Order: sequence, then C-alpha cells, then structure tokens
Amino acid sequence: MGMMDILGRYADARRPPPQPEIEHDFGEVATEAGPDAMQDGIAEAFRSDDTPPFEEMVAQLFENSEPHVRAGLLDNLLAGLKPTALGAAGGGLTEVWRRYAAGARVSPERAANVDPAEVQEVARQARKQNPGVLERVSRFYARHPELVRSLGNVAMTIALSRMARRTHH
Repeated sequence: MGMMDILGRYADARRPPPQPEIEHDFGEVATEAGPDAMQDGIAEAFRSDDTPPFEEMVAQLFENSEPHVRAGLLDNLLAGLKPTALGAAGGGLTEVWRRYAAGARVSPERAANVDPAEVQEVARQARKQNPGVLERVSRFYARHPELVRSLGNVAMTIALSRMARRTHH
C-alpha cells in the first residue's frame, strides 16, 4: 500500500482511523513524505486540543531522544529566547544556557544532563516569546519522525490526518 492509499484512510475526519495500523501507517508515510508534509502534520499534533500541551510533548520527545537529538532540540528551543527568559534556571540547563548565550551550540554531553522538566519550562517560555518555535521544533522532528511515535496514537493520527488533508486538497 502506497503513501496516498494510507493517507486516504485518514482524510475523512468523520471516519475513525484504523487503530491497530496507526504506528505502521505513520512509519510508512514518514518514509515517503517529504519533510514539509511531516512538519505540517507534527505541528498540527502540537497545536491540537486532543494532545497534551506543546511543552509536555516536547519534554517527552526530549526524554526519548539520544543526546545529539537532545542537543538539536535545545538549540531550536533556545534560539530567539531572551537571556532573561530562563531567569535562575537550575540543574543542567544553567550551564547549557550560559554557554548558548555566549554563542556556543548545545553539546550532546551537556544536553544529556538536562532534565526533561527543565526542557518543559524552556518550551513554555519559548512558545510565549516566540510563537514560531512550534514550527521550528516541528521542522526539527520532521527529520526524526521515529521519535514522534513516542507521542502515541492520537498525535500520530492527527499528524496523518493533517497530511491527508494537505494532499487531498
């Protein structure tokens, strides 16, 4: 079954998605779809009222990511934040923020020491200050769709439905 056939099953919001196949369908579409389509679908899942808030989902993705992916996510979240945004951030994020503010990219070693709860707060602050951060993070995870699976069936279904609507209109 090709990508268009799979997406056709998700195009009608009134029809329930095929539950046992969601994860498989997402994997198949992620392999064939371009990053723009994936980004659009992931962003829709981040925005949805049917999924947890953006910052909770980002913290979950961070927790399930390898150190190099964690570093990339932090780079995307910290970009555009004002130096005062994190105030007296504690834990592993303090050193990451200090070095980032001085112009250094986040290293995988430093990202490995950051607590997901800290990432959740950074994501909350980033979204308040820079609404475009949702698209930045979506673009980032469009290159790592295998991690999006960790968000569960609802998020994957929303992403697939958005991609289906995009391709069928």
